[in-house]
This record gives sequence, C-alpha cells and structure tokens, in this order.
Amino acid sequence: MELKNYENSTLRKKFCLNGLWDFSADSTGIDTLPEKWDETKIKVPSPYNINSFTRSHYRNTCGEKLWVQGGDFRLYPEYPAEWENAKCGFYKCSVFIGEEFSNQRIFLHYDAVAFHCFHYINGVKVAETMEAFLPLDIEITDYVKFGCENEIITACESAGYLMYKGKDGRNRLDYPRGSFWGEHVSGIWQDCWLVVRPKAYIDDIFAVSDVYKRELDIKFASDNADGCSVRFYLKKWNTDEEKREICSSDSASGEVVWSWKASEVDLWDVREPNLYELTGVLMK
Repeated sequence: MELKNYENSTLRKKFCLNGLWDFSADSTGIDTLPEKWDETKIKVPSPYNINSFTRSHYRNTCGEKLWVQGGDFRLYPEYPAEWENAKCGFYKCSVFIGEEFSNQRIFLHYDAVAFHCFHYINGVKVAETMEAFLPLDIEITDYVKFGCENEIITACESAGYLMYKGKDGRNRLDYPRGSFWGEHVSGIWQDCWLVVRPKAYIDDIFAVSDVYKRELDIKFASDNADGCSVRFYLKKWNTDEEKREICSSDSASGEVVWSWKASEVDLWDVREPNLYELTGVLMK
C-alpha cells in the first residue's frame, strides 16, 4: 500500500490507510486468524455486514411475533452474501514502514471501528478494544519491522454477538452500543491511519475562553515528556499574522490560564468571524 502524508508537520506524519484490503470471514472467532482470504476485497472504511443493516426480520413485541420488513440497503452489492451473517470478520493490509521512522513512535489510529476487536501486527496480537463510535489510538512501535512490509490485521465482531438472555428472558448487552447501527455493524467503518510521532509529544490540548474575564484556560497532556516544558503560541487563523507566545508551563502536563488585554484579541462576531489557532510546543 502506497502511503500519502496528510500532516503538515516536520515531527509528525499521518498516512491514510483507506483503500482495498484483504478480507476473510473464515474463522470461528477473532482470536483465531483465518487460513484463507476471500477473492473479493473490502473497502476501508465500510462494515463487512453493511448490506444486512435493514434486513427483514422477526421481532417479538408484547408477546406477539411480527415480521418487520426492511428497506433495500445493499450499498456494496459486490460483497458476498455470506459476509452479512458472519460471526466475525478480518481486515488485512500490508504497509511498508521506512527506516527513517525507527527513532519515532508508530500508532494505528481508527476514527471508528466496531465493536469487539483484536488488532494484530505481523501475526502478533497487540491490543483488544471494545468501541463503536469513538476514535482509537494503538501504539505498535515495538511490533513494527522498519524498512520492511508490515502486515496489519483487524479482527472484528459486532456488539450483537455479545448479547445474552437476562433472567427476564430479554436480550442484554453490558456494553454501550449507541444505537441500532452500533449494535449491528461490525468492522472498520470510519477512516484508518498510520501515525508517526516523536518519542515525546503533546497528546492533547483543550482550551476554553471566557470573554467576560478575558481569560483562556488551557489544559494539556504530554506523553513520555518528563522534565520538559510547554510554550503556547497564538495566531489569527487564515491570515499571514505571525504567531506569538502567550504563556508557558514548566510542566509537560497540567493547566495554565492566559489573561489578555482587549487590544490583544479580536473577538468573534457574525460580521467578523475571527478565529485563532493555538499551538503548543514541547521544550526539552
């Protein structure tokens, strides 16, 4: 798979893994890798059982068994019919990771993958996740072969297969599935990325402004950054204005508050929708 960088940074790289992946539903569970792969490729992102989302089915309502007619939802007619009822599915691709990244950290990032998943790198299980809607970061640095092709396998099963009968005879599920979509679909259904980061990096920045107090409250967290400090820079978005340092912290994680003067910030208005870009820089 040819990688294209989508991150405008010298320290971080973000490569999109979307495209045609190998697929297999030939397994008894996500803990057993399949021995053969289908001739049909799967499009990432897309759930492997997407075509059965609105399939007609029986439903028990108030003790009465009703036939619920579903709509036509065959978004991918090329997908084999057996995928629709598969207990689990395996997505596979190969990615070349260059030697130039050997001193950095490598992550798999899923914008969304459903639901119960095992993640394999070069045949080794590196993570287990249970999520359907929120993004996931999985570090794979220790399992990557730099300067070589690396095999990525994501094994998925839907939340529906984790249901059990409660004492009252009704279906129960101990994990939040969000909706009937989250209960049914299984697989990589949002974008998938290979992310390269420095050994130490800022993991998250969350900023809230109070225009009455003229304060900007910044919460931040860093990874593997003991002994580092952070400087924060502000720049008016979509302009040629130079960024300016507004505050700093001697700690790599924590909270700082910047108090501004009225002349230092142009507030947002419907006629002048001013926006600002906040950047944190980790300093050794």
